[in-house]
Amino acid sequence: MEAVSPINPRMAWMQFGGNQLHLWLNDEKHSYNGWTHEPSPHFAVAVDDVFAFEQQIPELGGKVIQAPGQRPNGTWYFFALDTEGNRFELLEMEAKGKE
Repeated sequence: MEAVSPINPRMAWMQFGGNQLHLWLNDEKHSYNGWTHEPSPHFAVAVDDVFAFEQQIPELGGKVIQAPGQRPNGTWYFFALDTEGNRFELLEMEAKGKE
């Protein structure tokens, strides 16, 4: 486990192999990439193709709550809910020219 530099100073990110845990350090609403939402501890899983997983989440009973977007560092990501309503993030660590 190692700390990862977050994209926001109000967050803490921890790396576990190919996975990350993202924690907000306060309970304030925040805006990121034009999306305003409640703070939400969640886990993030690195995948090879976020767009393929975006299609599979609803087929498996989950719900995509934010379409894939690209961070300033080039990674692609999106948020979804599992069948129990838990928020999670899927991210693609290496951009592959999907812009």
